[in-house]
Amino acid sequence: MQKRKGLRRKLLENPALRPLRVAVLGGTTTNELADLLELLLLADGFRPEFRQSDYNRFYEDATVDVGTLVDFKPDLVYLHTHFLNVSRYPSPGFTEDDLQARVSGELQRFKGMWESIQQNLHCPVIQNNFEHPPFPAMGNLDSTASGGHTR
Repeated sequence: MQKRKGLRRKLLENPALRPLRVAVLGGTTTNELADLLELLLLADGFRPEFRQSDYNRFYEDATVDVGTLVDFKPDLVYLHTHFLNVSRYPSPGFTEDDLQARVSGELQRFKGMWESIQQNLHCPVIQNNFEHPPFPAMGNLDSTASGGHTR
């Protein structure tokens, strides 16, 4: 990223770049991500324009304050989420049924966000996977127990 500005200038010399409006909605800081995406898209023949959400405002921007995104008219929405954006993790001692209910509730929250984007913005949505928490709540048992956070 140290040579980003020079590389960006060189890539912008291409007269055949196609415009692409990208909304980056993040649960983390997304500035460096947008800088990298810009270089990758320029290299692939696109002239990207970005609109980034404020820190950890991805859900609100996609559902409550969607007017700003509607005005931006993105061609693509990228949801950059983090393990801390899971609103309700299972608790130790959860049964399999408890876990399924918790996962279903979390999935409904994200489905509501995806549906809002589709209904209001009519563009593709890309969302990254959630990474594992750095410190498993239940140690090695975390990946197999119903109350684990990495299952």
